[in-house]
Amino acid sequence: MVERNTDDVILDAAHELLKEHGYRGMTMDEVAARVNLGKGTLYLHFRSKEDLALSCIDRGNRQVQEKLRTIARSSLCPAEKLEEMLRQRVLLRLKAVAGHKTGIDDMLQALREPLRDRREQYHGAEAHLIAEVLVEGRTLGAFEVEEPYETAFALITATNSLQPYSLSPQELVEKVGVEQRIARLAPMLVRSVLRVTLTNRADVS
Repeated sequence: MVERNTDDVILDAAHELLKEHGYRGMTMDEVAARVNLGKGTLYLHFRSKEDLALSCIDRGNRQVQEKLRTIARSSLCPAEKLEEMLRQRVLLRLKAVAGHKTGIDDMLQALREPLRDRREQYHGAEAHLIAEVLVEGRTLGAFEVEEPYETAFALITATNSLQPYSLSPQELVEKVGVEQRIARLAPMLVRSVLRVTLTNRADVS
């Protein structure tokens, strides 16, 4: 059995407490008690509640990037890869906030400034992975894309409206509706970059 490092144990506890009490309700004392650490020891790992919450968010986004990387390197065809990547970047984050009893508005409000900078980094990393698939598809003649990175960023922007931070509390509760929307949107976005062949034109006409 692989022993988990202390940071991951702390982050797991913080994630659960954020679900139960929200950002404003979570305290470092509660986190320390849940992982059986002294408060001073906890501060050796995370210097503040803000640092701990942001680290939870960072870890979730790293997991999204790892999933997208796995899809990008899979044996799926480029169109299938792209559709699945667009779906998963929404669904994984939706899953991460499931069960938040107080919603995530208080955390988004309290961490607005540092999250804004981080969000640009998250999206940039995802855009590079999506651009990799766009280049592959262009090389294979499946996609018609002039600027892969800019196109990737446009696809990310198009799906950001379904990210948890863009959704109302009611939409977060009714996640089935969001799942259905991304299931419709992702293939539409893939079609926007497909190379139009003579056969395609005949089908359209």
